[in-house]
Amino acid sequence: MILLVLAAYASAFTATDIRNIRAECRAPRTWLSMQRDGSVSITPPRNADVKKVDCILARLKALSIERGASPNMGFVGNEAPQ
Repeated sequence: MILLVLAAYASAFTATDIRNIRAECRAPRTWLSMQRDGSVSITPPRNADVKKVDCILARLKALSIERGASPNMGFVGNEAPQ
């Protein structure tokens, strides 16, 4: 599993933003979540639809730019497929 953690300014994303992105991209609730520290975690399974993951990343990027935020992205657990 690959976990993408997106940390932005605390006000960059809201819980409503995350719900709207999940709905727009038709992504399961477990794929995209907001953490207590304000970071956003994206945790799609290995067999995830790439178009849905791309949609999530594009929407997060667009919101960041729209709000003048500069998110930091990092991949956690980028292990080789088994």
